[in-house]
Amino acid sequence: MRHSKLFSTLLALSAKELKQLEASLHTLKSSTGQELLSFFQLLKKRLGDPDYKLDKAQLFRSIYGDSVPYQEKRIRVLISQLFQHIHTYLAQVELAKYPVREDLLALAQFRKRRIEDVFGKQYKKIKRLMQESPQRDSDHYFATYELAKEANGFYGQQHLRKLDDSLQVKMDSLDAWYLGQKLKESCEMLNRQNVFSVDFQNPMIKEILTFLQEGDHEFWQIPSIQVYYQIYLCLADGRDEQYQSLVDLLDRLFSFFQPEEARGLYKHAQNFCIRRINQGESEYLFEIFKLYRQQLANEIIFDRGELAHTDYKNIVTVALRLKEYDWVEDFIHQYKERVQASFRENVFNFSLASYFFETDQSKQAIRLLQGVEFTDVYYQISARQLLLRIYYESNELESALYQIDSFGGFLRRNKEISAKNRTQQTNFLRWLKHLIRLKDRKYVLSEKDFSMRWHKLKDNIYSSKQTSNLEWLKLKVSELGNKEYGI
Repeated sequence: MRHSKLFSTLLALSAKELKQLEASLHTLKSSTGQELLSFFQLLKKRLGDPDYKLDKAQLFRSIYGDSVPYQEKRIRVLISQLFQHIHTYLAQVELAKYPVREDLLALAQFRKRRIEDVFGKQYKKIKRLMQESPQRDSDHYFATYELAKEANGFYGQQHLRKLDDSLQVKMDSLDAWYLGQKLKESCEMLNRQNVFSVDFQNPMIKEILTFLQEGDHEFWQIPSIQVYYQIYLCLADGRDEQYQSLVDLLDRLFSFFQPEEARGLYKHAQNFCIRRINQGESEYLFEIFKLYRQQLANEIIFDRGELAHTDYKNIVTVALRLKEYDWVEDFIHQYKERVQASFRENVFNFSLASYFFETDQSKQAIRLLQGVEFTDVYYQISARQLLLRIYYESNELESALYQIDSFGGFLRRNKEISAKNRTQQTNFLRWLKHLIRLKDRKYVLSEKDFSMRWHKLKDNIYSSKQTSNLEWLKLKVSELGNKEYGI
């Protein structure tokens, strides 16, 4: 049952959402409602215990007592009913992000039932709320279309012989929504083409680009069209001036988008920078840093008030590479409590250890890494890698060799690690071991023998595939040749 859709969904909810869900179950007064509440509370207690075996018969006894014979059908009904309740709750969560959706559904019912006085009042209320809202993304224009569609339907029901503007508003809103959405999805197509080297069919995009480029019309006032058009140019052409124009637009227009979509806009800009960095233009690392700082400043990087542990770790990594040491130390401590609770201690301790290492405080880094138990397997891997790098940089080669053997045993024992990741880590350990042995024998080998072994190791590392920390290995093997014999 732990791998059921019910339990998987519960695991995906935040502590706040679980509390809200429990409160909604308290409102169910029937006996079935009480059973659902008890069932939910039992499951909630077990969410944080991955080793606990969820047994349906045991859950049944906990709810109904030992005097009631176990009924498989009854527990299945509870599972189905609780999942349906969560299903409804999540739909309400989505509606709450943009409440006008619910208002528009109700407005359609007022029109269809010909409750004309209520329709008129609700229509004016929704129109006012939409005009006052700062949101001007594709969802806004689709809602404007839906509102105009209801107004036009209402106009048709009246059989009036005077013209109103609802049909024109409906068509204008539909065009605004379509153009913005078409550009948005076209950007995603280009992005995936760049990543996966596949070709998508995208009819009409050339005509749409031409239409926008040649016209001095009101569509250029629509934020979603402006931003996604510029993202499309960045993805298609990749020129510096296009990227700068995109950054300027994001700084001015991010507030017109819901936070989730705004994060996606910044992600496009970051991906542009990553591609340029991969082409050897390291100055774009500072651009990524600026984009992260902007997202922190305007709070759009947070999802339901939480900072993803991956974003936290990436920000620390970028800042350390730029040697922004004072800033990153403040960031590590200031934003710790905003990270998802399940990853908080892991990513905080790893990030702090990374900071110590990069600021020549290796002893503090070693103490931290050895004194903390990382509960997430991938942070365990990252911590072990960092510890190995510290030992190597500090010339503690015996400790490094011991850690390599320990790390290798960990990789063999742990079944949570994917085959690909295990291969990457194993190759890293293999080449690092060779590097350490060559470094350790530098005073024993002749210059000729060392040079021969070094060239062979360097060629093997540079041609290695599926190896973790490969760039660091390349740097270290190059340094070893340069330092010892100037090879």
